[in-house]
Amino acid sequence: MLNDLYTFSVPVFLRGHAVLSELLRKGEAHAAGYKITPSALLTARLFPDMFPLTGQVQAACDTAKRATARLVGVEPPRFEDNEATFEELYARIQRTSEFVEKFQADAFRDADTRKIELKMSAGVVSLTIASRMGCLSSRRGWARNSLRACRLASSTVSGLRRQRE
Repeated sequence: MLNDLYTFSVPVFLRGHAVLSELLRKGEAHAAGYKITPSALLTARLFPDMFPLTGQVQAACDTAKRATARLVGVEPPRFEDNEATFEELYARIQRTSEFVEKFQADAFRDADTRKIELKMSAGVVSLTIASRMGCLSSRRGWARNSLRACRLASSTVSGLRRQRE
């Protein structure tokens, strides 16, 4: 599972960051070409309950750095969520990419058995990749085991809420 966890995370995040940067460049060029203020695009939402564009980029970066940090057993870096320009978003993507790419495949050696603790509002959920995701060899196995992990996390959070009440 060593190579699988690395292969399914680091290269995927880095490619996603490259695509995200390119999409931002196109958006910035579009805004300049049509004389739209950049802040209008950066604060735009596709739907009222969604994050604005800046929040979407921040969330994508946070997902990459937190997932990588959890898999290699380190604390993720903290970034302030205060980006307000395209340049600041490019810099955030770059900082996140630099953090993610500094980990080589051997850093993921014990990732499948490492205990991961997720702090949620209802308490702390502990899990390991091996016990929750099972085999990564088939799409059907991956989807089935991902669904099991989601159900387990949901029931754990529900149980923690009942204990608090």
